[in-house]
Amino acid sequence: MALHSPADGDADGLWGATLPAEKCSSCHNSIKRRKHRVYVRATWRESEVLCPTCWSVICRSSKTTHTEQLPMTSINDAPPELQQSIKEFWPEAEWDNAASISLLESGWSAFAVDDTRTLMAPCGAIIRVDPSGVQIAAEYSIGWFQVNACNLPADWIAENLYNTRHNCGTAHALWAERGWSPWYFSATALGLLPV
Repeated sequence: MALHSPADGDADGLWGATLPAEKCSSCHNSIKRRKHRVYVRATWRESEVLCPTCWSVICRSSKTTHTEQLPMTSINDAPPELQQSIKEFWPEAEWDNAASISLLESGWSAFAVDDTRTLMAPCGAIIRVDPSGVQIAAEYSIGWFQVNACNLPADWIAENLYNTRHNCGTAHALWAERGWSPWYFSATALGLLPV
C-alpha cells in the first residue's frame, strides 16, 4: 500500500470525510485534522486514515468492486529492476499482465508492506468480508507483488521478499501453479479473471 499525505491530494475522498473520533484509540493522542498531518494508506480497493503518532488505523473506507476493467500497464513503464525480473521469470505474453498486477498490488514499491495481522487475528484469520462476498484474511504481504509471507513455508525468511528477484521468482511460482488467482482483486479488476 502506498502512503499519501494531504500534499499528495485527496486520496479517495477520505480527506473530506469526518473522522469517527477525536482521539486515536491506540495511543490516545488528540487528532485534529487541521493541526496534525493525518496519513492515508491506499490501494485501489481500500483506504485507511492512519494516526500520525502511532500509525494505527483511525478509519477505513472499503471501495466497491470494480465493474469496469482497469487499463493494462506496459512492461516498459515499470521500474528497470522490476522489468528485468518480470522478463526473466514470465513468458513474454504475460509481461504486461505481471507489470499491471505489480502496479496495483504495490504501486511499484519494492518496500510495500500490508501487515494486517494482530494478536486476535494471526495469519489466515478472517478479518472481514468484501462487499462481493470474498473473505479477507489477515496477511503479511511484501514487495512488488505483495507476496503473502503467511503462506510461505516456515523455514523461509519473509524479509527476502524485499529483494526484487526473490519477490518476482516467488510470485512467478504462485502464478505457474494458480495463474493470476493469488492476486484476485487486482486480476479481476484487470480482466484477467472472470467476475
